[in-house]
Amino acid sequence: MSDVRVLATDLEFPEGPVVMPDGSVVLVEIRGQRLTRVHPDGRKEIVAKVPGGPNGAALGPTARSTSATMAASPGFRPAR
Repeated sequence: MSDVRVLATDLEFPEGPVVMPDGSVVLVEIRGQRLTRVHPDGRKEIVAKVPGGPNGAALGPTARSTSATMAASPGFRPAR
Protein backbone atom coordinates (compact mmCIF):
# COMPACT_ATOMS: atom_id res chain seq x y z
CA MET A 1 0.00 0.00 0.00
CA SER A 2 1.35 3.43 -0.88
CA ASP A 3 1.66 6.31 1.54
CA VAL A 4 -1.13 8.87 1.75
CA ARG A 5 -0.14 12.54 1.58
CA VAL A 6 -2.34 15.53 2.42
CA LEU A 7 -2.16 18.05 -0.43
CA ALA A 8 -4.31 20.82 1.06
CA THR A 9 -6.36 21.73 4.11
CA ASP A 10 -9.12 24.24 4.80
CA LEU A 11 -11.13 23.37 1.69
CA GLU A 12 -14.88 24.01 1.89
CA PHE A 13 -16.60 20.71 0.97
CA PRO A 14 -14.29 19.60 -1.88
CA GLU A 15 -15.74 17.42 -4.66
CA GLY A 16 -14.84 16.15 -8.13
CA PRO A 17 -11.04 16.23 -8.06
CA VAL A 18 -9.36 16.12 -11.47
CA VAL A 19 -5.61 15.62 -11.94
CA MET A 20 -4.30 18.09 -14.51
CA PRO A 21 -1.42 17.41 -16.94
CA ASP A 22 0.94 19.56 -14.82
CA GLY A 23 0.30 17.43 -11.70
CA SER A 24 -1.99 19.92 -10.00
CA VAL A 25 -5.50 18.93 -8.89
CA VAL A 26 -8.57 20.98 -9.81
CA LEU A 27 -11.67 20.54 -7.65
CA VAL A 28 -14.86 22.33 -6.77
CA GLU A 29 -15.57 23.60 -3.29
CA ILE A 30 -19.33 23.27 -2.89
CA ARG A 31 -19.63 25.37 0.26
CA GLY A 32 -16.93 27.79 -0.93
CA GLN A 33 -18.67 28.15 -4.33
CA ARG A 34 -15.44 28.10 -6.30
CA LEU A 35 -13.22 26.08 -8.60
CA THR A 36 -9.82 25.65 -6.93
CA ARG A 37 -6.47 24.38 -8.20
CA VAL A 38 -4.15 22.72 -5.69
CA HIS A 39 -0.54 22.72 -6.90
CA PRO A 40 1.86 19.84 -6.06
CA ASP A 41 3.55 22.07 -3.45
CA GLY A 42 0.18 22.55 -1.66
CA ARG A 43 -0.40 26.11 -2.85
CA LYS A 44 -4.09 26.82 -3.58
CA GLU A 45 -5.30 29.04 -6.43
CA ILE A 46 -8.91 30.12 -6.96
CA VAL A 47 -9.59 29.49 -10.65
CA ALA A 48 -13.17 30.79 -10.70
CA LYS A 49 -16.06 31.75 -8.45
CA VAL A 50 -18.98 29.39 -9.16
CA PRO A 51 -22.18 30.52 -7.41
CA GLY A 52 -25.03 28.09 -6.94
CA GLY A 53 -23.23 25.07 -5.51
CA PRO A 54 -20.63 23.66 -7.91
CA ASN A 55 -20.80 19.88 -7.74
CA GLY A 56 -18.18 18.35 -10.00
CA ALA A 57 -15.26 19.01 -12.28
CA ALA A 58 -14.02 17.40 -15.49
CA LEU A 59 -11.09 17.72 -17.85
CA GLY A 60 -12.18 18.59 -21.38
CA PRO A 61 -10.50 17.59 -24.66
CA THR A 62 -8.39 20.77 -24.69
CA ALA A 63 -7.11 20.05 -21.14
CA ARG A 64 -9.24 22.86 -19.75
CA SER A 65 -11.24 22.25 -16.60
CA THR A 66 -15.02 22.49 -16.47
CA SER A 67 -17.37 22.46 -13.49
CA ALA A 68 -21.00 21.49 -13.08
CA THR A 69 -23.36 23.52 -10.92
CA MET A 70 -26.52 22.59 -9.10
CA ALA A 71 -29.03 25.00 -10.62
CA ALA A 72 -31.66 24.67 -7.90
CA SER A 73 -32.49 27.42 -5.48
CA PRO A 74 -31.54 26.89 -1.82
CA GLY A 75 -35.18 26.03 -1.05
CA PHE A 76 -35.44 23.34 -3.76
CA ARG A 77 -37.21 20.13 -2.74
CA PRO A 78 -37.72 17.13 -5.05
CA ALA A 79 -41.32 16.38 -6.08
CA ARG A 80 -42.84 13.22 -4.65
